[in-house]
Amino acid sequence: LRGAFFTAGQLVGYDGFKTICKSNDILNDGVPLHVVSSIAAALGATVLSTPADYVMSRYMSSNTGRNASFYIIQIYNENGILGFWKGSGIGFLRVCPVMLSYTTIYEQLRLYFGLG
Repeated sequence: LRGAFFTAGQLVGYDGFKTICKSNDILNDGVPLHVVSSIAAALGATVLSTPADYVMSRYMSSNTGRNASFYIIQIYNENGILGFWKGSGIGFLRVCPVMLSYTTIYEQLRLYFGLG
């Protein structure tokens, strides 16, 4: 489930942002567009996957034998809805360099070899 949310956030963040920028003539296809789209991908992936990461971290670090739904309720009661995004800043800082390097290099190689 976490992987599906992460991938959805990455794809929507990258391709969606890139398409919007190109179709509205905000940025042309090139390194600046790829960098900005990579940051959007990292943000999207982080925002969608952090709740699952946080719940599973609480669940796996506990020895109480309770199920994950107990921790979902506990997180909500302790911190409200925003409590599910605790640690998202660190998650973004972890994911952003990977997205920046991977997608920018991939796009530059794709353009260099004329694959799109």
